[in-house]
Amino acid sequence: LDATDSSPEHMANVIASLELASDQKTPVLQQASQTRCQLAAPWPASRDKRLFVSAAIDSSQANIVQELLRVTLLGVQQQAEIQDLEEENAAYLTQLNEDMEELVFLRSIADKLALGDLSLNSEKLLQYILPALGESTGVEAVHFIDGRRGTAPEIVESWFCESSPKRVGTEIVNLLVQDYCPDVQEVPVVENNVQTRKYGARYRGVDGFAIVPVSTHLITFGWLVAINRKSHNANKHQHPVWQLGNDEIGTCEVSLMSTTAAMVASYSHNVSLFDEREALMLSVVRTLVSAIESRDQYTCGHRERVADY
Repeated sequence: LDATDSSPEHMANVIASLELASDQKTPVLQQASQTRCQLAAPWPASRDKRLFVSAAIDSSQANIVQELLRVTLLGVQQQAEIQDLEEENAAYLTQLNEDMEELVFLRSIADKLALGDLSLNSEKLLQYILPALGESTGVEAVHFIDGRRGTAPEIVESWFCESSPKRVGTEIVNLLVQDYCPDVQEVPVVENNVQTRKYGARYRGVDGFAIVPVSTHLITFGWLVAINRKSHNANKHQHPVWQLGNDEIGTCEVSLMSTTAAMVASYSHNVSLFDEREALMLSVVRTLVSAIESRDQYTCGHRERVADY
């Protein structure tokens, strides 16, 4: 600012120059007097701040200073754009690595759930899937809720992240299960920022959760419940734009959970079909054997004696 002129007219000219520079996004030069010019320009800053440069200079040097300032601003803007691109590339690289990890995880589940291996019972299956699912989604805990027993849903298997404190107790998870699971049959339910809502006190320690049904079009086997994104995810990117949503359970996490749930439900349904087929075949064999033995009293009971032997 021109320290020799503090009149209201001068200050009004300065403000007008700044507004014009803000609109045009380029240095603006205005004649303040016969020998003085007012130079104003927007200066690159963070997204939540607006900075300006204003100077009173001699008219004889005005054009040179204006061009120098324009080149300087161009260099600063290019440097800021380069920094944004570097952060964007880093974010894309991180996302690509996460996507590859998810693909490897899903492929490992597909290999584990091969129909040729029917020895994998529900307990072993959940012990394998829950830790891998929890690490892939970056949550603090994953629970499987059984819904096939004809009674209230209950937790049958759980996984907790070792690097995160176990903030949410079983009684709180049971409240979530009782309140939400019976109504979640087809579409997943996701809630974030739970503690800011009016019912947050009921679910103490729960910042966010996702409930995904493990079901086919015929039967619901249970639900996968994920609790809280791990806090270190919020610092994954330094740029504030890329930090948005890193501490929330979002589309990527729910999509991975839904894919996993669909694979588990399909495997469970196929195993039940194989069990039914085996039971049917055994029933047919028993019927044939009983028909044959009933024709001869001497051979009657022979199959039971052979089986006992």
